[in-house]
Amino acid sequence: MWVIGGRNESVGAMGTSYNDVWSSTNGVNWSEATDNAEFIPRGGHTSVVLNGAMWVIGGIDGFFNDMNDVHTSTDGISWTRVYPLSNLFSERAFHTSVVFNNAMWVIGGEHSNLSLNDVWSSSDGAHWTDIAATKFTPARQGHSSVVFDNKIWVIGGLDKYPGGKSLNDVWSSPDGITWSQVTQTAPFTPTRYRHTSVVFNGAIWVIGGRHEDETTTSQLNDVWYSLDGASWTQVTASGEFPKRSGHTSVVFDNAIWVIAGSEDGALKFLNDVWYLK
Repeated sequence: MWVIGGRNESVGAMGTSYNDVWSSTNGVNWSEATDNAEFIPRGGHTSVVLNGAMWVIGGIDGFFNDMNDVHTSTDGISWTRVYPLSNLFSERAFHTSVVFNNAMWVIGGEHSNLSLNDVWSSSDGAHWTDIAATKFTPARQGHSSVVFDNKIWVIGGLDKYPGGKSLNDVWSSPDGITWSQVTQTAPFTPTRYRHTSVVFNGAIWVIGGRHEDETTTSQLNDVWYSLDGASWTQVTASGEFPKRSGHTSVVFDNAIWVIAGSEDGALKFLNDVWYLK
C-alpha cells in the first residue's frame, strides 16, 4: 500500500500540503520512500497504477491553486512529470481517477469552486481525450468512482461549493462515453461526499464521508455494499474507526483498508489505519 501526499488544514493559517511518499506491506510498519517527491505538495489529487507505474494526477497546492499536472514513478522514490501534454484536462481537485480498458480516466472534480462533470481518458498520461457524450448530472466534486461489472461507476459527491448539497445518486457507464443513472437516491443515507469506494468480494463498498445540506453537516463512519449499484446493504451504522471524510481506502491482502482523513471535516486530521477482512 502507498500513501502519497495530502493536506493537513489544521496546521497554520494556510494549512500544510505534503509531497512525501510512504509504503507498507502490513499497515503497521511504514517506510518513507521520499520526503520530497518531484511533484508540488498537494491534496485533493488522485493516484492510480497503470503499466507497472504509479501516477499522481492533479489536485490543489498549498496556495489553493488547482492543478492538472501528471507525474509517474515506478518505485515511489523518483517521480517524473509527463510531457508533452496534449489536450490536457483543465485544472482540478477532488476529482476521481480509475483504470479502465488499459487507460487512466479522470472524472469530474472542482476548479475555482465550480463543480465539473467532464470525463477524460489517456493511455500514456500525456495525450488526453475528452470522452463523455452523455454526462452524469449534476456536476460534482468529492465523489467516488470504481470499476465494477465492466463499467465505470460514479457515486455521490457534492454538487457545488460553497453552499452545496451532498448527493447519494449512482451512475454507471460501459465505455465512459454514455452515462446512465442507476439510482437517484441510493439507500445509503445520509447523502455524502469525500467518502471512499472500493470493489471487494464481488461488490461495491461505500465507506464514511461527510453529509451536507442546507441545515445539517455531519461526519460518517458507516459502511455499505451493493451487488448492482441500486440495492445497498448496511454492514454497520458506526464502524470501529472514528467518523471521517477525505480519507483513502484500498483493497490489499484480501482486506479493505481505511487510511487517515479528517475527523471533523476541517480541524482534526488523522494518521490511523484500519482494516476489514
